[in-house]
Amino acid sequence: MQILWPDGIFITKHPRQQRPPSSSSPSKASPCSLLPPETCSPRLSDEQQQLEAERRAKFVYELMIDNAPAAIVGLVGRKEYEQSAKDLYFFIQSSVCLKLLAYDLLELLLLSAFPEMEYVFKQFHVEKHKF
Repeated sequence: MQILWPDGIFITKHPRQQRPPSSSSPSKASPCSLLPPETCSPRLSDEQQQLEAERRAKFVYELMIDNAPAAIVGLVGRKEYEQSAKDLYFFIQSSVCLKLLAYDLLELLLLSAFPEMEYVFKQFHVEKHKF
């Protein structure tokens, strides 16, 4: 998982791999250090978060659809690839689907690590209507 999501960061440049900002005089104080902490919060506003989410969604869409691997497109065809990639894109935009996928992957991971828990998971599936 570290290869795909180093420190929980996906498809973005990891902070440790980014170059430090070049500044001509390192002794200058940042503008935030001169303002009260309430004014210069490191958290993004809701509007900024939404814009960032839209930018990332557009980036992922372009990555999946517009930059299609030639080998796969040649194998299945452009139209079929685009339809499948769009289906996958809309799937990963759904928080419910991602949660279900994560729970299923967690279950598979636990079953592979602890095979004796198979009975417990079968009981969960039988009695899931109680939850």
